[in-house]
Amino acid sequence: MSVVRHSGRALGSAFFDRLEPRQLLTAVFWDGGAGDNFWHSPDNWSTDAVPTAADDVSISLPASSPTIIFDANSEIRSVRSLVTDESMSISGGTLSILEASSFNADLTVSGGVLDVAGATVLSAGGTLSAGFITGSGDVTVTGQFNWTGGTLEGTGLLTIAPAGSLSLTGSVHSLGRDAIFNGPVSWNEGDLYFYDAVVTNNATFTANPSASISAYGIVGDNSFVNAGSFIKQGASDTGFLVSSVPVAFNNTGAVTISAGQLSMQSGGSHTGDFSLAPGTTLGVGGDHIFAAGSDITGNGNLFVASGTSTYGGSISTSGSATFVGGTFTITGAVTAGSVTVSGGTVAFNGTASTPAFTFSGGLITGAGDLTVTGALSWTGGTLEGTGQLTIAAAASLSLSGSIHSLGRDTVLNGPVTWTEGDIYFYGATLTNNATFTISANSALAAYGIAGDNTFINAGTLLKQGASDASFLISSVPVAFNNTGTVTVSAGQLLMNSGGIHSGDFSVATGTTLGVGGDHTFAPGSDIAGNGNLLVASGTSSYAGSISTSGSATFTGGTFTISGSFSSASVVVSGGIVAFNGPASTSALALSAGVVTGSGNLTVTGVFNWTGGTLDGTGQLIISPTGSASLTGTVHLLGRDTVFNGPVMWTEGDLYFYGATVTNNAAFTINPVASVTAYGIAGDNLFINAGTLTKHGASDTGFLISSVIVAFSNSGTVNVLNGDLTFNQPTFMNSGDISLVSGSQISITGGFVQTGTGSITTQIAGATAGTYGRIIATGPAAIDGDLTASVVGGFTPQRFDRFDIVTGSSLTGTFDNVVLPIAAAANRKWVIVYQPDRAQLLYTSTADWDNSGTIGSADITAFLSSWFSDLQNGTLTADFNNSGSTGSSDITAFLNAWFFALGGG
Repeated sequence: MSVVRHSGRALGSAFFDRLEPRQLLTAVFWDGGAGDNFWHSPDNWSTDAVPTAADDVSISLPASSPTIIFDANSEIRSVRSLVTDESMSISGGTLSILEASSFNADLTVSGGVLDVAGATVLSAGGTLSAGFITGSGDVTVTGQFNWTGGTLEGTGLLTIAPAGSLSLTGSVHSLGRDAIFNGPVSWNEGDLYFYDAVVTNNATFTANPSASISAYGIVGDNSFVNAGSFIKQGASDTGFLVSSVPVAFNNTGAVTISAGQLSMQSGGSHTGDFSLAPGTTLGVGGDHIFAAGSDITGNGNLFVASGTSTYGGSISTSGSATFVGGTFTITGAVTAGSVTVSGGTVAFNGTASTPAFTFSGGLITGAGDLTVTGALSWTGGTLEGTGQLTIAAAASLSLSGSIHSLGRDTVLNGPVTWTEGDIYFYGATLTNNATFTISANSALAAYGIAGDNTFINAGTLLKQGASDASFLISSVPVAFNNTGTVTVSAGQLLMNSGGIHSGDFSVATGTTLGVGGDHTFAPGSDIAGNGNLLVASGTSSYAGSISTSGSATFTGGTFTISGSFSSASVVVSGGIVAFNGPASTSALALSAGVVTGSGNLTVTGVFNWTGGTLDGTGQLIISPTGSASLTGTVHLLGRDTVFNGPVMWTEGDLYFYGATVTNNAAFTINPVASVTAYGIAGDNLFINAGTLTKHGASDTGFLISSVIVAFSNSGTVNVLNGDLTFNQPTFMNSGDISLVSGSQISITGGFVQTGTGSITTQIAGATAGTYGRIIATGPAAIDGDLTASVVGGFTPQRFDRFDIVTGSSLTGTFDNVVLPIAAAANRKWVIVYQPDRAQLLYTSTADWDNSGTIGSADITAFLSSWFSDLQNGTLTADFNNSGSTGSSDITAFLNAWFFALGGG
């Protein structure tokens, strides 16, 4: 192949083949031979003839750069193609270009017709002020094109290339040609008349009018498609309006309203975004469809008043959105600086938010969530739909006026004030995550009308005002669920429809929290403060904490408290109260009903037990600062109990059924009449690790009814009067037992004293009932200490015997024995261990074998000791206390023996 210049000379290697002969097209070029710039002057052309439809025309005179003038009046001139590097001006006639053309310098059309049938490029732009640009060929502008008037029409496209631009100024612009803007467009003046045209903007389209401008539909199907950036500037309005037919405004790109108003009154379809500057307005009329992803954003206003519109895209503006009538279905997200609904129906099927919401009438519905980020004033109307109403954290809600009908789930993240008007629930859940203040001079109520209804407080609910606030059943309940904090500052808050709670309740002095229906309090849910708790019916479970310095009163039903519990006072007069978590109170009054549960119940003050039942697997603990008083009638005890504070038992038997009582403090028994601790069922044990003191002449017993109540002592037992009776296999003492003169411990069973145990007894006489003693029907085993003292001026007589411990048999001895001081020089106290008892013996010093008699056996026993001393160097027989054992000890002993034998 060869490359050939216009002269026909070959280029490059001689080895290239020559082209075969072919017929060349007619090429006509401008030579300017006529000396003027007119197209119609024949001498200006290389053929000295004006080009025709068969000619390919080129114009390029870089040295002179003329402006070619086409002014053919009414003539029609045609060429096959045109390439010009020089400016052209068309002011009359018709220039028809049948095939491709290229205007590489300015083109000015101020009259006449430019008819292009082939692809045409305006690489240097141009101006259309009057006349027509028409034809079936596409026109591409790669430079600046100024449209001040005239008509653009035809079946071909007008394309503003990315390197080109379009300016619309002047007067009316008539458009009957589809146009694509890939380069910037500015529309500053002159209305735009559409007659069967589609404009597609892929670049930046700027409307900046000094006076209002509009796009009117004159005839045909018309639309403006913004696929790029549409910018509305200037204070004056720009509208896409209906004249005879609509001009739909379709946006697939971005619309920015920087000033004034853009009115889309002829409907439209949108997938692109809208941005509204402060003080601007986007007006929507007719039928619009905003697809998903189409956003209205910025700081301007949205006004919709009629028609049927669907918003599948997003609306986000800090200006206002006003709805005054009709039906508006918004499928996409909505954000507005303010929303006003005064009538009609607004359906938010996509998410919606506003910082200012005024709702006075009409209906708000839809499947989308509605969020208020500022102030919501609700004075009337109906909120319904499957979406949520959300009051944001920085927002607020005021409920006043008359009835508020709520059929939409509502989440309150900002403060709420409820001062007037009942709330009618019909299938709604209201969740408060902020501060919900109920303040009214008259009673307010939330009624359940229909459906499933719940009030969830996940923030702070403040009950103010002396009047009551109630969550009540009308036709159906309104459950009150608390996961936040409820503060009752005044009056009464009644939760009478049940509820579920994981949050806290604070009850001020003199106020009351009422609980009715079935309630569940989860772990971490606290009731605290200085007010009162009243529970009287239903089945409730408290797994959270209750802490109040007021009263907690239980009068009926079943109340299970699994969490911690603390109250200044607890009154149980009926029903069942189950403490399954740790519980404490300063005052407990149990007169009837049942206190049960697996949690420990600690009383830091006074426990008045006059009747009723204490049971459960937890402990009852009387703290060191607390005390217990057992009076009245029977006390049923099936709960382990620890007394760390003083106890006074004066009336009423104590029935044990599977309980262990541990006394670590002072347990005083001072009965008016005999009192008894009976074993009814289970394993029962009374552990005295403190001090148990028996007062009063009436007896006290730990006895068997069906089973035993075992008694174990590691502390101190003081028997100051009367008998203390135990019925158990073995009474174990590892502590101290103190028996005043005349007192007695009677054991139906055995007695064991360990090495840490001790017995202290007083002796006021030599007969039974005048000295303290322990009597067991079973075996007795002793160890530890014994201390005896003589009281009341009693003077024992020689050979008096005192049975301190008695059993069916006796094993062991006391490690340490402290005996009374002998009343005379020739007398002594000794401990004597008999087969069935431990005895104190007051005897003579010559009673060497401690037999309680004087005889030859004493001499034999003494001499045995005397000879043992001589052999072993001991001093057992140092009778005269000389420091050595010798014959003088025998003499002294015999003197004492003869004295004792004579009765001395």
